[in-house]
Amino acid sequence: MLAQGRRDDEDVCPPQIPGQLALFRDHARRFSSKYGGMIRDREIEDLPLVLDQLRIIADQRGVSSAGWFYDMWQGARLALASREPGERRVGEEMLADLPKMHPTIAEALKRADLLRPARPRLVPASAFTRGSCGHCLAWNGVVRRVCAGCHHWERKPHNFPVSVCVRCCRELPTSAGHCRRCRLVMAETASDLSGAGLVGGDQLWFGGEFAPLLRTVKHKGTDAGVRGRFEAKAKAVREVARPPREVSEHLIDPRQQALFPCPERDWTRLDETRRPALTEHAMQVVAGFTSHLRSLGADPKQVAASFRTLRIVAGHVGVEVPLLEADIRAVAALSDSHHHARLPHYLQQRGLLEPLNLDSAEVRRARELADALPTAFATAVHTWIRVMAGVGRRPSRALKDRTIHAYVSRVHPVLSDWASAGIEDPRAITSCDIDRAVSAQRGANTRATLCSLRSMFRALKRERLVFRDPARAVSLPGPKTLPRPLATDQLRGLLGQADTARDRLTVGLVAVHALT
Repeated sequence: MLAQGRRDDEDVCPPQIPGQLALFRDHARRFSSKYGGMIRDREIEDLPLVLDQLRIIADQRGVSSAGWFYDMWQGARLALASREPGERRVGEEMLADLPKMHPTIAEALKRADLLRPARPRLVPASAFTRGSCGHCLAWNGVVRRVCAGCHHWERKPHNFPVSVCVRCCRELPTSAGHCRRCRLVMAETASDLSGAGLVGGDQLWFGGEFAPLLRTVKHKGTDAGVRGRFEAKAKAVREVARPPREVSEHLIDPRQQALFPCPERDWTRLDETRRPALTEHAMQVVAGFTSHLRSLGADPKQVAASFRTLRIVAGHVGVEVPLLEADIRAVAALSDSHHHARLPHYLQQRGLLEPLNLDSAEVRRARELADALPTAFATAVHTWIRVMAGVGRRPSRALKDRTIHAYVSRVHPVLSDWASAGIEDPRAITSCDIDRAVSAQRGANTRATLCSLRSMFRALKRERLVFRDPARAVSLPGPKTLPRPLATDQLRGLLGQADTARDRLTVGLVAVHALT
C-alpha cells in the first residue's frame, strides 16, 4: 500500500518482467504532461544521473526557468520508466512518445550513457504491399489487390466462374462451389494432424512464398482424389487411427520340441494389412540386414522387396529358431513386390536359416565328396557348391547338377593331395601349386581340372574367403599350328623355275611331303 498522498499510478508504464520476450512490437504511445506527475513518487533507477546532466545543460544554456526544469524532469522520468524490461538504456525511438523537449532529454541521456541507438522496425513498411489478400485473406506479400494464387483464379473465369461460395457465402471465383480460401481450408483440415481446424472460424496464413498451395489437389469435383502432401497427411491420419499391432500368436518357441514334421505353410492366404508387430530380436535381425547390405556396397532401397519378405516371415514365426528357406521362397513367390535376393546368404551367416533340401543325387554326391575333405577345404567346397547352385552372397545363374558334381569330382583329388602335403587353408594355395597340379594330369583331364579350379577360386574370391585368385594366372600351352602345304598353282610356278630333276624333287619334298 502506498502512503497517503503518494503518487504512483500503475497504469502508467507498468513494471515488466525482466527476461520476458515480447511476441509483438509495442504500439506507439503518446504521453502528455500529466503522466509524469502521476508517477512522481516512483523510485526510478538512474534518474539522478539524468537530472544532474539536465542541470549542467541548463547552466550551459543560461536557463533558469522553473517551468523548463519541471518539463525536463517529467520527460526524463517518463523516458526512464518506459525502458524495456532488463535494459538500462532508453531506446532513441521511444523519445518520440514524450510530450515535448525530445532533443534536450536525448542529449542528457546521451551524456549519462543511457541512450541506445534506434532499432529498425521488425516489419519494414513498404509502399508495394497492400496488406491482406481480398479473396483468401493471406497476409504479406500481396502486391495487387489479391495474391498471386487468387489472381490466377480471377483471370480465368472459364475455369473458375464467379458465384456464391457455399461455405463462406462470398461471391468470388469458385471451383466445385467453393472459393479458393475455402478449398484451401478444407484441404488442410481434412486430415488435421496439426490441429489447424477451428470451431466457428478459420486459421489465417501468410502469403507469398509461405502460402499453402492447392497444386496437389485435382480439380475434378467435390469427390476428387488427392495426391502429394495431402495424400501423405491422410496416410498419416490412417496410421494414427490404426490400432497398434500385436505380436503374432504363432511364434515358434525354441524350448518346445516338435512331435512330428510340420507340413509346408500356405502363404497364399497372407493378409498383409494385419501384419503382426516385430519382436525386439526380430527388429535387430531386420536392422542387421541393412548393415549387411551396406557392407557389401549395396543400396538397401534396391532390395525393398527382400525386406518385405523378411518382415513377413520374422513377424509371423519369429527368429528364435532358424527360418525355413521354404517359407522364404514361398513368400517371395507371392508377387513381384516380394523377393528373397541376398536373404539366404545373410540368414545363413547369422545361423538363422534352415536350407531347403532339394539336392539331386549328383549334388548330394558332391556334398559327400566335400565332407570327406579336411575342415578348411570342406567349408570352401560347400561354399563353392552354393555359388554354383545360385544361392551365394550375390544371386547368380545356377549350373546343372551334373556339372556341379563333375567340377567337384575333378577338384577333390587335387585338394586331397594338397591336404596331404601340409596345406591347411585355401588361402595358402599359390599359382605354382595349381600349375603343378594341372601339369600332373594327362589328356583331356588337364584342361577340365584347370577349369574346375578356376571356377572354385573365382567363387571363393566372390564370397570373400580368399584374398586373390591364384588360378587366374595359370594357363595351358596352346597347340602348335603346322604350316600348310603350298597351293597347286604356287607349286607349279616353283617347279617351272627349277632347272634339274633334282631341284624339282627337293622342292616337292620340302613344300608338300616334309611339312607333315
